[in-house]
Amino acid sequence: MTRTIDIHNHVIPEEALELATSASEFGVQIQPEEASEIQTVIHRAGYKYPLHSSFHKVEDKLEELNRLRADQAVVSIAPPFFFYDLELNRTKAICSRINDGIARMTSESGGRLAGMATLPMQDPEAAMEELYRAVNKLHLSGAEIGPSVGEVPLDDPRYDSLFKLAENLDVPLFIHPYYTGSKQGMEKYYLTNIIGNPLDTTVCLIRLAYAGVFEKCPWLKVIAAHGGGFAPYQIGRADRGHEVREECQNGQASPSEYLRNIYFDTILFSAKALRFLIDWASAKHVLLGSDAPFDMGDENPLRVVEQANLQPEDSSRILCSNAEELFHFPIEINK
Repeated sequence: MTRTIDIHNHVIPEEALELATSASEFGVQIQPEEASEIQTVIHRAGYKYPLHSSFHKVEDKLEELNRLRADQAVVSIAPPFFFYDLELNRTKAICSRINDGIARMTSESGGRLAGMATLPMQDPEAAMEELYRAVNKLHLSGAEIGPSVGEVPLDDPRYDSLFKLAENLDVPLFIHPYYTGSKQGMEKYYLTNIIGNPLDTTVCLIRLAYAGVFEKCPWLKVIAAHGGGFAPYQIGRADRGHEVREECQNGQASPSEYLRNIYFDTILFSAKALRFLIDWASAKHVLLGSDAPFDMGDENPLRVVEQANLQPEDSSRILCSNAEELFHFPIEINK
C-alpha cells in the first residue's frame, strides 16, 4: 500500500506557547474556552482559533495523522505566528525558538514528522541566516513563508539572495498566506480566509513569474498552499497579459512556463477541482495536504484524491513520491 505524506500540516510548539504566555509584546493570548477544556489562541488583531492539543503535543499530532490516514507529515508553524510586523530582533528570537521547537517535535516523532522553518522575512539577511541554520543544523526540510511581508511583495529584489540560497540548499519554500485581522471588502462571511487567502497566493505566484524570479533562480522550488489559490484557473489570463502588455514582460517566459518551479497541495475540497489541477500541472507537481488542525482543513484529505479517479502511478506520486523527492525523505518510521 502506498505510503502517505501530508505536506501541509501545522504546529505551534510548546516553545512558542511559552513565549505567548510570558511576553506581553508577543501579541498573542492563550485563554481558556468557556465550558471546554480547549484553550483559544487570540491574536492582537482579533483572529482566534482553538488551541487543539495536536498543535503542540507530539503524541496527539501522531494520533491526528492516524485519523487523517497519513503515515508521515511535513509540519510548519501556524502562519499567524510569522510576526513579520514585530521589531527584527524580537522576530529573530521567536523564529529561532519556534524552529528549535519544530526540530524537537520531529526528533520525538519516531520518524513520522519532518519540519519546515519559519524565517524573519522583514530582513532578508536574517532570513538567510535562519534558513541556513534550520537546514544545516536543525535538519529541517525547507521553510514556510508568507506571500508578502507586510506591504513588501516577495518579488522585491531584496529577496533574490534568499531565493538563491534556497535553490542552492535544494529545499522548497512553502508559500502560505497569513492574516490576523480583516481585509477591506472581506470583513463579513469569513471572506478574509475563504477568498483572501487564496487570492494572496495567486497574486504572489503571478508576480514572481512576471518579475523573472524563476529566470534568476531556475531551480528554485516553491509550494503554493490551497491548490495554488486561483492561479491555475486564471493562468491563461496571466499568459495573455505577458503576451500583450509590456508591464508583464520582465520575465522571459509566460507564467505557465514556470510550472517546473511550482508545486501545489491538494486542499481544494473538490475532486473536479483537483482533477483540473492535475490535468494542468501534472501529477508530478501535486502533493497531499490537510491544513490540520485548523477548521478550514480537510479532515479526510485522501478522499478527494481517491474521488479524482487517478491512475495508480499518479495517485502514488501525489500521496508519497513527490514529497519524498522534494523534501529528500530518507526518514523511516520507527515501528
